[in-house]
Amino acid sequence: ITGLQKDGTPKDDYHETKFIYKWERMKELQKQIITRENIHKEICFRIAKEQLEEAFTPTIKKMLDENEDLLILDTRNDYETRVGIFENAIDLNLSTFREFPEAILDLPDEYKTKQIVMYCTGGIRCEKASVVMMNAGFENVKQLEGGILGYFEETDGSYWKGDCFVFDQRVAVDTNLNETEYSMCFACREPLTKRERRSENYKLDSYCPYCVEKNKS
Repeated sequence: ITGLQKDGTPKDDYHETKFIYKWERMKELQKQIITRENIHKEICFRIAKEQLEEAFTPTIKKMLDENEDLLILDTRNDYETRVGIFENAIDLNLSTFREFPEAILDLPDEYKTKQIVMYCTGGIRCEKASVVMMNAGFENVKQLEGGILGYFEETDGSYWKGDCFVFDQRVAVDTNLNETEYSMCFACREPLTKRERRSENYKLDSYCPYCVEKNKS
């Protein structure tokens, strides 16, 4: 009978709450199950993070000013690098960060002994990328402290071309951290310039030049 338990007593909020708690707790415990592979990955991450040297922004600016021998590696996705990128940076043309481990295997072997400075929007992705780079045999890997946004805060934005994609309502900012002309396609989430929004392949809330073939009926 609805509203009664198996023993015939009425259900109450306490029993329902207790059941929900147990179920949520069980799901949480399942997430915390640690496998040998996860332990190995965590150990590798901690070791790599300890070895990773952060490249402080003023130092990088000076290195670029003096044409020091270094490679700049962009770890971001293709829709981000399309908005803006460091001059002469290596663009891996990633559609997702999951492609990063395979993409770096295509880099020339001589890069493994060169000084490499990685960067992303704020620095978080570089910490993960450093593990992959070191495990792949790259010996001199650094990350840009504070990422692109930190670089904008501490310099005049020299050596940067374009704007910087950001993951909030602004979509993109310039080297002064001001919001720019970019907006986002509601259908595919690609950043769009004013020119792209004037395209015949753009319709508000429906499609843009990057997804018109898929979404235009």
